[in-house]
Amino acid sequence: MGDHKKSGYFNVLVVDDDPINRKIFEKFFSKISSSSSTSTTSSSSLVFKVTTVESGNKALEKLLHGNMLFHLIITDYDMPLMTGFELLKTIKETPSLRNISVVVMSSEKKFSDECLKAGALKFIEKPVKFLDVETLLTQLRSQ
Repeated sequence: MGDHKKSGYFNVLVVDDDPINRKIFEKFFSKISSSSSTSTTSSSSLVFKVTTVESGNKALEKLLHGNMLFHLIITDYDMPLMTGFELLKTIKETPSLRNISVVVMSSEKKFSDECLKAGALKFIEKPVKFLDVETLLTQLRSQ
C-alpha cells in the first residue's frame, strides 16, 4: 500500500456521477477511520482522506495535475463521457499512475472480467455494502 505507512494517511479517490454514492463512500471511510483510531489492537491506525469527483475526466485532472498522491481509486463503471473502464485503462497505460490500485463498481456483473483483465484490483457489485469496503481494505493491507 506504499508510503501511507509513513504518513498515516491513505488517500482515496472516489469517482461516481451519483452524488449519493459519493457521500456513501465518504461515510464508509469516515466510519473505518474512526473505528481504527479507537481500536487498541491496531498497531497502525490509518486516516482515510477521501476525495470525490463526478467524472472520469475530473479524476484524470486530479491524478495528473493535482497535488495529492492517491493510494486507491474507486470508480463507477457507467458514467457519461468517460466510463470507469476507460478511466481504468488510461490509468494503467500512464506510467506515473499505473501502480495505483483501482476498484471498479457496477450493478452489472457482466463487466467484471474485462475490468479485472485490464488491471482492476477488484470489481464490486452495486449496491456497495460496508462489508465490501472492509474486505477491500483487508485485501490492500495484505499486499
